[in-house]
Amino acid sequence: MFAAQTMSLLAAASIAFAFLCYVLLDGTDLGVGMLICCPADERDRQTLVYSILPLWDGNETWLVLGAGALLAMFPQAYAGFLSALYAPLFIMLLALVLRGFALEFRDHFSAPRRRIADRLLCGASLAVAASQGVCLGTLIQGLSPIHAGDELWRWLGAFPLCCGLAMVCVDLWLGSGWLIWRTEGATRALGWRLARPLALGGILLSAVVLWWMLQGDGPARWPAMRGLCVFGVACLLVTASASLLFFRLRRGTADWAPLFVTLLWVTSGFLLGSSLFVEAMIEPDSRFQQMASSPVSQGFVLLGFALLAPLTLAYSTYSFWTFRGKVRRSRLPR
Repeated sequence: MFAAQTMSLLAAASIAFAFLCYVLLDGTDLGVGMLICCPADERDRQTLVYSILPLWDGNETWLVLGAGALLAMFPQAYAGFLSALYAPLFIMLLALVLRGFALEFRDHFSAPRRRIADRLLCGASLAVAASQGVCLGTLIQGLSPIHAGDELWRWLGAFPLCCGLAMVCVDLWLGSGWLIWRTEGATRALGWRLARPLALGGILLSAVVLWWMLQGDGPARWPAMRGLCVFGVACLLVTASASLLFFRLRRGTADWAPLFVTLLWVTSGFLLGSSLFVEAMIEPDSRFQQMASSPVSQGFVLLGFALLAPLTLAYSTYSFWTFRGKVRRSRLPR
């Protein structure tokens, strides 16, 4: 039983790691996509597109990796969640296709059609971010993996919709930090102008989500699990410190600082939220254990994940290194 519990914990940790990487990387791209309609100048909008164009598709690899690992290591959970989240997942997948179309074909359109492509990119990015937040909120709220079809519209509840709004604000916050780091001139100034209001909205909405989560039974066992309690408090302190640090940043600081502080905030907040569910994973008779595949299957998939995750990280790192530096208007094609 100990081996099965340990294997399930490792499997859950690997899935969480894949989705965390996706949120950090593609969340930034989604934020930039939602901000595409803010600049009035065509060249500024082109700057935003070219800042994410070489990277956006590679970042989505983490979504595929996490979803594939969930299917292989927790098939019952995957089946139940999928049947209960048909609508938001369909919206997300359709929006991902439209987003890729708008990004890749924008340069081939005439000027009036580029405006349409920009609106399509903005709307698709918004739909992806909101759908992912709604799906996350529905999963946090809890589903019955066997009778999930009876809960087809549960994702329209207040808590999932609040999570969707919080995800949109956080992605916009990440996008503003990206503009500060990767662009110059008017688009960089736009990033600084939007960063604080978006950060405030993201922090407040995330605090509401966290407060909502704390109303459940999960945190009740924190005091009995000293290590988990210390971990949760540490994550909370890091999240609060990152929030204070962000609002102390000024335009004279290094351009990379706003984005990297935001990434620290998202990472610590993600770990804080995850710690609320660890206690449910270690009970041998819990629903979590019942939804897991056999330890042999999980071990085989974990071996593959141990090979694929470093390769994907290496690819992402190489891509960021290759396309490092500011995206300058003077170097863009006309």
